Parts: sequence; structure tokens; C-alpha cells
Amino acid sequence: MKRSSLLKARSISVDSAETAPTYAAVPPHPEAPPSRRSAANQSALAAAILVWTVECVVACGLTSFFPSIALAACGSATEVAVIFASFPLATALVSPLVPWFSRRVGSRVTTLIVGLVVSAAGLAGFASAADVAAWTAWRVVQGVGCALVDVPAMGLVLTHSSDIARDVGLLESVSGVAYMIGPTVGGISYQLLGFEIYNLALAAVLMLLVVIMPVSLRAAVRAEPAVLTPPDGSGASFYGDLLSKPTVAWALAVICGANAVLLFYDTALEPHLKKTLGLAPGAVGLVFFCPMIIYATLAPYTGVVVSRFGAKRPMVLGCLIFSAATIALGPPPVPGGGDRLVVSAVAAWVVLDGLGSALTLLFALPLAKQALGENTPDVDDALSALLQAANATGQVLGPIVAGVLIERGYAWPEPAGSFFTASVTFSVFFGLLLAPCVAYFVPSDAPARDMAAQRDGARM
Repeated sequence: MKRSSLLKARSISVDSAETAPTYAAVPPHPEAPPSRRSAANQSALAAAILVWTVECVVACGLTSFFPSIALAACGSATEVAVIFASFPLATALVSPLVPWFSRRVGSRVTTLIVGLVVSAAGLAGFASAADVAAWTAWRVVQGVGCALVDVPAMGLVLTHSSDIARDVGLLESVSGVAYMIGPTVGGISYQLLGFEIYNLALAAVLMLLVVIMPVSLRAAVRAEPAVLTPPDGSGASFYGDLLSKPTVAWALAVICGANAVLLFYDTALEPHLKKTLGLAPGAVGLVFFCPMIIYATLAPYTGVVVSRFGAKRPMVLGCLIFSAATIALGPPPVPGGGDRLVVSAVAAWVVLDGLGSALTLLFALPLAKQALGENTPDVDDALSALLQAANATGQVLGPIVAGVLIERGYAWPEPAGSFFTASVTFSVFFGLLLAPCVAYFVPSDAPARDMAAQRDGARM
């Protein structure tokens, strides 16, 4: 991606950042972060909020009705999983190339606008599709558009942010609200208006954003470097340098795992609730709505929590809570449980999933950003690309693994069935793999006062 001289310059910040647990290059917990955002920061945040809101609705609006449509058309849970996985698979493959593309076209804003147009085309095509092959193909187009939108949007936020934990909290709060309304709006729209109109309306909103983005990003564009350095093919080794940092690697692993679980829910929960409780699409949308209330409520406090406890400890706790959430949703194979057991399991899942999602997804990016220290836009773009690729990889693996386990896994006594086999698999992944590995391999990012207390305790 960059010339060798720039690689040497940025290696000072990237390669040295994790040599000391305190991340001396940039204090991870500044005493007094700026209380006001710069104009460029506000511009980048406003644009990211707009595009993320719509992209979240595009991603999750189908979850309350489309799995049953696809299952009726193809008759296989695995094929339904493939349809859902095609979107994030395209995103995962394209995301690492987006920084290179931005430098080819000379602007991250241009890349974002191209992505909006591609996403709108994907939605318009999806609206008229009527078979598995067409659905999959148009979801691939949407996934490419998502990568072209989200990578530059987050890169701009990382570059211009004065407090990344605070800004990530705000963005995730907004996306949490979008994930709340997405399944509900999708389910109700499908019932009232039909599949085609719903997708065409989203495409029209994306085209409206094409007009809005140049205005929204005006201040950020003025603060961008005058000339973007052209790509030179060195991006692969640079991504390797980033992934060699334990903090970055495990933060991305947690993001990947959390998205795998969330997409497991997106593809499998609606048929499960329809089979066990007979819920209509609108009611399923409300089930998805509830944990996102917790997520969106906690998200604005990300910066406060990081300044008090660091990002590592909440993330470990989030992995353990996620493990408990998947077991609860199972539901556990209790003989004679019936509908009451399913309802209790869903109620427990609502609380645990909201907490687990917040404590994992909200703190991974601030942790990685702190570990890398003060960076150039090149490093920010690369971290944004890896973040998007990790999100998308989890979204690919979650539906496929869940589809195979539900279709071919061990069938427990009803109402658990093979759904519980998938739940246990994800629970073990979070509780027995991710949580211990993050706790052991990731250096402490505890605030200075906590680290001093730990040293004093060690001396005693």
C-alpha cells in the first residue's frame, strides 16, 4: 500500500506500541480528553452515523422475515445460511483492498460514495430476485458496497477522533438503535408493503445519501492530506505487521466471534421461535429489538468505562456473558419444559445478549487503537479494513456453522433440538477459548492508578 520510506516511518508507532504494557506512545487514558470535537471530527462522525444507520438496517432488516422465505424456497437451513453468508463473505474479501482503492481514486470520500451506489444497486436487484442463486448474487453486490462504505467511514473517524472510545460509543449507540428498528421495520414493512417495496425504499435512501455525503464530509475533506500516497503493493506485509500485535489480533478475534454469534441468531432464531412459539415476523422483530435497547443504552458510556477500568477487562467479562447467553437461548434440554421454558430462555437471552454484545463489540476497537498508539491515516485505514474484515468473517462463519449444526447436529429432546447443539458450540468458543486467551495474551491496559496499586500489592 505504501512506499518503503513510509513503512519505516509508521513502523515507529506500530511496531513499538506493544513493547511496554502502558503503551507509552499515546497515553491510553488521558487525564483530560478534549471536551469539544473538531470540525473534522464532527464531520466524519456525522457521515459515519448516517451511513452506518442505513447499512445496519440493510444488514438486519431481513432477519424477521427472510429466513422463512428462503427456507421455503430451498428447503435447506445450510442454503439459507449461504445466502446470508454471501454478504459478509464479499465484505471480508473486499475490505483489505479498500484502502488501496481509496488511494487509486485519490479520496476516501469518493470511495464511500461509490460504495453507496453499489449498495443501492444490490438492493434494487435483490428486490426483484426470486430464487436462491439470484438472492445470493445480489447479496454479494451489497457486501461489496458495504466494504466500500464502512472502511473509509471508520477510517475518517479514526483519523480525526480526539477520543476514540467516546466516538466509538456514540457510533455503536446509533447502530444499536438501527439494529433495534431494523428487524421491526423490516417485519412490519414486509407484512404491510411486501418484499419488493421494502428493498427499493432502502435503495432510494442510499441514493439520497450519495447527494448528502459531499456536504456532510466537507470539514473532514479540508483536514485530509493534500495528496494521498499512491499504493505500491506493500499492504499485505503491513497487515501482517498489525496482526502480529497480540492486542490487535485478539481484539479482532473477539469482534469476529461476536459477529458469528449475532449472525447465528439472525439466520436461526426466527425459524426457531416460529417453530417453538409460533411467533409472527413482527413479534420476532421485537425479540431482536429488546437486547439492542441494552446495547444502545450502554454504548455512550464506553469512554467513561475505558477511562476507569481500561478496555481489556470489560471485554473479557463480555466474552463470559456471551457464553452464558448462548446457553440460555438453547434452550437447555429440560424434560417437560415446553413453551414456558422457551419463553424463560428468550427472556434471559435478551438481558445477557445485550450485555455481552456491549462489553465485547464496544471495547475491542479502543483497545486495538490504544495499542497501536499515534498513527497516520494509512494505519487508521488499515485498522478499519481489518475491523471490517473481522466483522464480515464472523458473519460468514456464524450462519454456516449454525446451519450445519442445526441441520446435522445432535438432536436433543424438544424444545431444545439441534438448536441447542449450535448454542453449546458458540458458548464453548467464548467461555473456554476467547475469554481465557484475551485475559492471558493481551497486555493490561488498566488505568495508571490501577497499575500502581497492582505494583504496590506485588511488593507487599
